[in-house]
Amino acid sequence: MDGALPVGGLLFDKNGNLDGTTYTGGAAPGCGNGCGVVFQLSESENTWTETVLHNFAGSDGAGPASSLTIDPKGNLYGVTFYGGTYGGGTFFKVIP
Repeated sequence: MDGALPVGGLLFDKNGNLDGTTYTGGAAPGCGNGCGVVFQLSESENTWTETVLHNFAGSDGAGPASSLTIDPKGNLYGVTFYGGTYGGGTFFKVIP
């Protein structure tokens, strides 16, 4: 299942894909309606295809709501409002 409630901004990566987050949804158990996802939209022949890059599970974060930042290697960084060791959110890195 993909995410729901996209609230952060989108960014273009070096390959022209759009990357973003959703606050809820996703396939990982542990947050009722899902803890959110990092997703990527790729265009080919005027059609966009969605790929979920990461499903948050609560222990690694929940409720990502910031825009992503990208480094020169293409790694994505962001923050979550909830989850993590003490439930107060996490800083995360996703390697696509």
